[in-house]
Amino acid sequence: MLAGGGAAQQVAANENLAAVKGVVSNAGTGERLRKAFVRLHPASGNARPATTDDQGRFSYDNLKPGIYKLEAEHVGFIASLLADAAGTTVELHLTAGETADVNVRLTPQAAISGRLLDSDGDPWIHGYVRVGRSVFKQGKRQLEWAGEGGDIDDRGQFRVAQLAPGTYYALATPDAGWEAQNRSRSEGGLQSAWYPNSMDVQDATPIIVSAGQELTGLEIRLRRSATYRIRGTVSGLDTIPKAAGQPAQVYRHVGVSTGSSISSTGYGGNLKADGTFEILGVPSGEYDVGLSQGMPPIGLGRTKVRVDDRDVDGVSIEVARSYALKGSVRFEANETGRISGLSLILTGLDSNQGQSGRTREDGSFEFPLVSTGRHRLFLPGTFDGQYHVKSLRYDNKESRSGIISITNGDSSLELVLSSHGARLVVDVKKGDTAAQVMAARVVLIPDSDNGEERGFGSRLAMRDQNGVYSIGNIAPGAYRLFAFESVPEEAWVDAEFWKEIHSKGADLRISEGESKNAEVPLMTRPEIAPLLSRLGME
Repeated sequence: MLAGGGAAQQVAANENLAAVKGVVSNAGTGERLRKAFVRLHPASGNARPATTDDQGRFSYDNLKPGIYKLEAEHVGFIASLLADAAGTTVELHLTAGETADVNVRLTPQAAISGRLLDSDGDPWIHGYVRVGRSVFKQGKRQLEWAGEGGDIDDRGQFRVAQLAPGTYYALATPDAGWEAQNRSRSEGGLQSAWYPNSMDVQDATPIIVSAGQELTGLEIRLRRSATYRIRGTVSGLDTIPKAAGQPAQVYRHVGVSTGSSISSTGYGGNLKADGTFEILGVPSGEYDVGLSQGMPPIGLGRTKVRVDDRDVDGVSIEVARSYALKGSVRFEANETGRISGLSLILTGLDSNQGQSGRTREDGSFEFPLVSTGRHRLFLPGTFDGQYHVKSLRYDNKESRSGIISITNGDSSLELVLSSHGARLVVDVKKGDTAAQVMAARVVLIPDSDNGEERGFGSRLAMRDQNGVYSIGNIAPGAYRLFAFESVPEEAWVDAEFWKEIHSKGADLRISEGESKNAEVPLMTRPEIAPLLSRLGME
């Protein structure tokens, strides 16, 4: 986080270059942290490392003017980019002769620890523990896994660290392989449990931790239940495309899940040469049984199966039609830029499975295995403000949000990039205090009835070290500009939320290459809290 001295400047030794100096400190106590690791990230190129001295100080000299991000980490603290009080990343906009003076404030990590117990209450060592927190993200409530650790030691004890302050739910999962090898089916095996001993996250007890808190003594008791077998056949394996150079044998896995983003199951088996599979150790319940291939796994087909206190045979999974998706990237005719080695991420909107790729020297790229359905293409470089996607076409259709619908393997993706995007400088109005304005979350949102377009096309303004909010490389179009004192991530994807706040934002029409100043009123926490509560987003 950014603290005092952000606006202070002094003449750099070389008037054509810039510098950064500062300290890394404990956000709770203000104590300066020695031996903190600091990284300065330019808009392009490699990061420059530094380590703080005994007074917690660091410095960078002889920097080219431009935009930088600063990151720090220290043992026992949450690694963080330089950010403001709202958690918005602060960019360093350095000019010739400037020295930016900053304070990176790190939050002490919280941790939880305890014991894993079997169904009889005795210590258990064959398993692991994960913790997640309930967040409203991308327009829906979901569980986001967090923390590091969770392995069980020889006394059945676990510890999960690197937790930010908040409310968490702990899930203990037994080693399914160990259970299958060491217990007969009639005996039944241990099953996953949420703290303290719930089969469902809705019935779990929340765990609340504050900054730096070490919460000990938790006990999670696994449950014991009879388990059953699922057998079946996969058809359509010959329709799966084989990428150039791909080996004849690839990793294929048939697995069982609850179909939920907070699935607690981990049952599966490999596919046999004749297309049959067998999955052991599955308790009663309703599941998705699906086939995946590769690593990270790409889903190729699934079906719903209900297990009611008996084995299930004759399950049939039909491979969904899939293709090799090809495409190309180029810059506008009047621009030049690096098109080789650009990173691309393709995410299935229905499966939430992602895969990554890179452009070749000629700008071409390929995702070797993509199922039919809706997907979103994302270029990380556009979020760094280096360029924006001016045009994305697939199957002769233009996509503003990067969402495409794949129905056949005959079409290719065509992307045109531009570095001639617009720039917006924002003045936040109406704050009761300067601190409210400085902690604003300033968001530029496409003015669209399509919630996905609003979510994927939104841009978060960055503050610089002098407190100026700005957004660079904006694609042309119609937008609404908002400043929130507090709001969940992408709450504006929700149609009801958008309907209520739409008129309270500033209406903007942005042209290519335009440099624009805009004012926006701040929606304070008391103003927006009733709406968030009514929609279950608080």
